[in-house]
Amino acid sequence: MDRLACVEVPDLRLQILLGRRPEWRNHPVAVVERDDPQAPILHVNARARSCGVRPGLRCCEGLAIEPALRAAAVTSTDVRGSLD
Repeated sequence: MDRLACVEVPDLRLQILLGRRPEWRNHPVAVVERDDPQAPILHVNARARSCGVRPGLRCCEGLAIEPALRAAAVTSTDVRGSLD
């Protein structure tokens, strides 16, 4: 008999990004929709949130709030690849 499970991983894209860039773990980090200063921020870590950076802001707005913000895109292909 096959078994199927559904698991929700909070902020999976953020976890993928930090796995890719472990040197960013102690910095404010954001996942953006695409690599573009006008791209919306999708997810932020606790350090970025404590600085006032929130999902929904544009990347350039996040950088204006916190100049040390690290940001990168994580594509749907990256997400699918992490699940294999």
